[in-house]
Amino acid sequence: MDETYLHLLQAVALRDMAEARLLAEQLCHSSPQDIPPDFLAWLLPRLSEEQSQEVFLQQLPPELARLLLIEDVSKTFVPERYWVSEREKKVLEDIISQNDACHLLEDAKIPFLNATLLWGQSGTGKSQFGRYLAYTMGKPFVYVNLCNMVGASLGETGRNLRSIFDFVEDFPCVFMLDELDAIAVNRGSIATGGSGDEMTRTTIGLMQCMDTVRKDVVLLAATNRKDMLDAAVLRRFTAIHELKAFLPDEAVEMVVSYLTNVNETGGLSLTWDEKDIKEQCQIGRAQGELINLCNRAIVRAVQNDNVIRLTAEDERARKNRWN
Repeated sequence: MDETYLHLLQAVALRDMAEARLLAEQLCHSSPQDIPPDFLAWLLPRLSEEQSQEVFLQQLPPELARLLLIEDVSKTFVPERYWVSEREKKVLEDIISQNDACHLLEDAKIPFLNATLLWGQSGTGKSQFGRYLAYTMGKPFVYVNLCNMVGASLGETGRNLRSIFDFVEDFPCVFMLDELDAIAVNRGSIATGGSGDEMTRTTIGLMQCMDTVRKDVVLLAATNRKDMLDAAVLRRFTAIHELKAFLPDEAVEMVVSYLTNVNETGGLSLTWDEKDIKEQCQIGRAQGELINLCNRAIVRAVQNDNVIRLTAEDERARKNRWN
C-alpha cells in the first residue's frame, strides 16, 4: 500500500483532520486515475478550501454550545483599537515562533506544548490579547470561561473539560482558558474529602487534557490569581507573562490611537485636549479601564459638541460609584 495512504489512515485515527485533508488532496493529485472523474471534480475544491468557522459551529454539540465561544476575529476584531506594548509584542512574536517550531518538533516525535499563561489585574487586556493573537495568526479564537464549566454533579466539570479539549483537537485555533484559577487551584491547599477530592481530580484532568493538545492549537490561559494555581499546572506553560497597567506615555499613545480610529471608522469629528488625556493617563490605568473611559466620553461628546473630556467623564464615573 502507498505510504501516503498509511499516513492518511493514521491522521484519521488521530483525528488530525487538517493533516488528513492535506494527504487526501495529495492523493487526488498523485493518483487521479484511481478516483472516478466526477467524484474527483467534486472532491478537490472541497479539500483545498479553508474549513470555516461555520462548519465547526455546525459540528458543535449542544452541550458545548453553552460553554464555548468561537469567533472569526478576521471579521470582528479591530486591531487599531487594541494597543500593544513592546512587552506584549515580544510575547506575541515568541508564540508565533514556537508555533512554527511545533510542527518541526512533532515530526521529530518531540512533544511540545505552545502554551502561555497571562496573568494580571482585571482590565489589562488578557482576553483581548488572545483575540489579537488569533487575528495576527489568521486562526479562529476559541474562548472558554472556566467558571462556567464547574458542574454541580460529581465528575461533571471533568467531563466538560474533556469534551471541550476533544472538540478543539480537530480545530486549529487560538484556544483560551479564562479564569484558570477556577479549576486549577493548588492541590496542597485543598482539604481532602468531598468537594476537595473533586477539585483535585479536576486539576489532574486539566493537566491530562493539556498534554493532549496538538501542534495546530495555540493554548492561552488567563488568571488574576497566579498565586492560587497548582505548581504542576504552571510547569506546563512555556511562558508565563504578567500584563500590567500602562506606563503614562503608553496610555497616552493608546488613547490617541483609539480615538483617531473611532474618528476614521465612524466618520466622526471628535476633538480632544492632549493635556486632558495626559492628566488621566498619569494614574496607571489598564487598557480596559481606558477604553471604558473613552467610550463614555465619546457618547457625551457626540450628544453635545464633539469634544472629548476624559477628566470630566472620570469625575462623573467616580461620583456614580459613590452614589
